[in-house]
Amino acid sequence: MNPSKVEIEKYLLQSLNMALDVQGETSYTNSFAVKVEEEGFYFIPRLPASYLIDEALYQKIFIIANASLYPQYTVLKQNSVYFVPLDTEDIHTQRALFFPWFKGISKRLAIPNLKEFIQKNQDYKIPIMENLTIDYNKTVGIVVAGNSGSGKSYFLTYLLENLAKISRLIICDPKFDSPSRWAKIHEISVIHPSQTRSKSDFVSELNESLSSVLKIIYERQAILFDNPNHEFEHLTVVID
Repeated sequence: MNPSKVEIEKYLLQSLNMALDVQGETSYTNSFAVKVEEEGFYFIPRLPASYLIDEALYQKIFIIANASLYPQYTVLKQNSVYFVPLDTEDIHTQRALFFPWFKGISKRLAIPNLKEFIQKNQDYKIPIMENLTIDYNKTVGIVVAGNSGSGKSYFLTYLLENLAKISRLIICDPKFDSPSRWAKIHEISVIHPSQTRSKSDFVSELNESLSSVLKIIYERQAILFDNPNHEFEHLTVVID
């Protein structure tokens, strides 16, 4: 049985009152409140307060909430304090700390047939895990990192399968690894070293491709200057 918003608010307040430890301030002293919405929850401090509204407080609330809400919700960690204004005339509560979340927890995808899975996915959202997708229309870059043998190349192949139907691809693979094999099957050219060419020739070819992409960026910026709503074809540079 899923708890209601009111139940989650009460539960979060109890968790914060017991663990936050901010100069003895609690919701019982009317020092702060919690408001739950579909997209996340708001920590609303009542100012002036005897505690600082800073990075340390934000991260402490995140740690408490993330553990308390698991596995009902996954609270999304932010790089810095996420302030939002509130629609009220009361100067004491005109701001809040926002903590975005999504319902449930992410689980590894089980894909019996990759081609069928890709064909069913007709939009620009790339599934990464259950309850976790990347909206490619809102993404400017993806970094894949991990230890040797952790599956980076395998995951990159999955990304390439998704990107092939929504984006032009420029692939650079000096190691002749999975991206090169994938590109050969799909008849896509790959920038890589050759035994008959010098290393400087390979670097020159790569720089030339990147320069052409930079030129496209400048051309698109000029178009957007006149028409901010213009939509472009995706162009993705893949470097392994």
